[in-house]
This record gives sequence, C-alpha cells and structure tokens, in this order.
Amino acid sequence: AWLSGSYWWSLGGRAYLFLGFAWRLALLAYSAGPYPLASHALGEVTVFIFFGLVAVVGGFALHHNSMPFIVWLVAVQMGLLTSAIMLVNNIRDHDSDLQADKHTLAVRLGPVRSEGLYRWLMLLPLALQLALVEQMLSDVAMTMAQRLFSTALWPLVVVQAVRLSYLIAIRRLHALNKQLAQTAALTLGFAVAASVELVLRYQP
Repeated sequence: AWLSGSYWWSLGGRAYLFLGFAWRLALLAYSAGPYPLASHALGEVTVFIFFGLVAVVGGFALHHNSMPFIVWLVAVQMGLLTSAIMLVNNIRDHDSDLQADKHTLAVRLGPVRSEGLYRWLMLLPLALQLALVEQMLSDVAMTMAQRLFSTALWPLVVVQAVRLSYLIAIRRLHALNKQLAQTAALTLGFAVAASVELVLRYQP
C-alpha cells in the first residue's frame, strides 16, 4: 500500500499525498478511534467514497489529467458494488453486531430493509450502464470480433446480479459467506466488463 501510494504521490503531487493520508485515516477510523465508522452506519459510505469515487476518478485523473462525466459514472457504479460487498458482510454479522452494540447500517435498517438496499446496490449500476454509460460511448468502427468481445461478459454479469438479488432473501448465517464471495466476484466481473468496453469504445 505504501509503495502504490508513493507511486501516486510521485506522479500526482501533493493532492495525491493528501488523498493517501485521507485513505489511511479512513482505514484506521473504520473500526478504531473515538468514533468508529463501522459502528455508526458509515462503513458503506466510506467504501463508496474511497473504493468508488477516489479510486476510479483519482486513478483516471492521475494518468489523463481530466475527470470526464463518464468516469464519474463508472466511479459511482464501482462505489455502489463495493458498498454491496460491505453491506452483505454486515447483514451476515447482524445478530453478533447487535449483541455487541455495534450499530452498522444493517443493524440500523434491519434485515429486510438491508436486503432491499442490497438489491438497489447490485442492480442500479446495471441500470446506469444501460441508461447512461452505453449512450455516451462512441459507436466506433469495430470488427465483429471486437463487438462480441466488448459485450461478451455483460449477460453473465446481469444474470448473476439478478440471481444474487434473489438469493440475499433466502440465504442465512454461513450461507451468506458464499453470498459475500459471489458479490465480490460479481464486482470484479463488472469491472472487467466495463473496462473492456471502455477501452474499445471510449474516445475522450
């Protein structure tokens, strides 16, 4: 982490040094300090900001010296999905967190509303992809192979997102470990699918 942070600082200057310190401070404050973020229903928000907005927009701006709207959209998509990972983790730990007086977002919302929020976090990135991102990508000249390659992963991502949105309502206890792993895998699959399409079709 320190090596990657040093690399960002060497390229981006003081702004990225500040982001690096803020990132580490948030990591420490997540479960420690006088106001642990995880115990005050702020874990998902923290993940959304740092693993979505900061990571995606900051990384793009570092290499391209710009922050176009489409990159902000992708950052929101990734932030929502990484927040879903955090949320399903807290849904799994709901009972133990409640006994420990740890007021995570899942504890505050309760199981049913937490499951509903999880579905929004999983499906909204797909809606954004269809309604906005796809409309902003250039219809560049591509071979048939490139077109197939740029869209090949999306059907799998969509089916799995819908499947997990259903399973969150019926999985309990240790079965949620599988839900957690599959949510993380879906997030990776979404990132790969979006990256491939952006590389092939996005023209700044």
